[in-house]
Amino acid sequence: MIKRFNALFPLWAIVFSTMAYIYPQIFSSFSSSISYLLIGIMLFMGMTLTPRDFLRAVQMPKVIIVGLCLQFFIMPLSALLISRLYGLSDELMIGMLLVGSVSGGTASNVITYLARGDVALYYDDNCFNTAKCISNPIADLYLCWTKFGYSPIGYAV
Repeated sequence: MIKRFNALFPLWAIVFSTMAYIYPQIFSSFSSSISYLLIGIMLFMGMTLTPRDFLRAVQMPKVIIVGLCLQFFIMPLSALLISRLYGLSDELMIGMLLVGSVSGGTASNVITYLARGDVALYYDDNCFNTAKCISNPIADLYLCWTKFGYSPIGYAV
């Protein structure tokens, strides 16, 4: 029964997205529960995985290294280029860099699942991206201080 329910996940996503678009007032009452709903989505997506999935994903270090390079370099550089292309203010550019620097979220996890991608590899890649919790704030503080003249102390608080 659970396999059948999971197999119909794309249908559930389309049905509920359409309903939320047509009748937003019904779903707006759930706005205070969004965090819990996202936790549920991640939990149920994780329940589709087995330990063998994670071992298989870890055995592909080249793919994880490519994912790290994309996440560390290409994503922030793309955010910077898009910000420059559209002439965004310094504050918006900083926001774009921050968003471009973070690893995937629930939506990309769901898209990976719907596309029948390697969800275990997605999780493993995000685990390795946790190293950015140390490097990204330092790089962001440096950029804000040198490029935009913002105080690192004020930014960190």
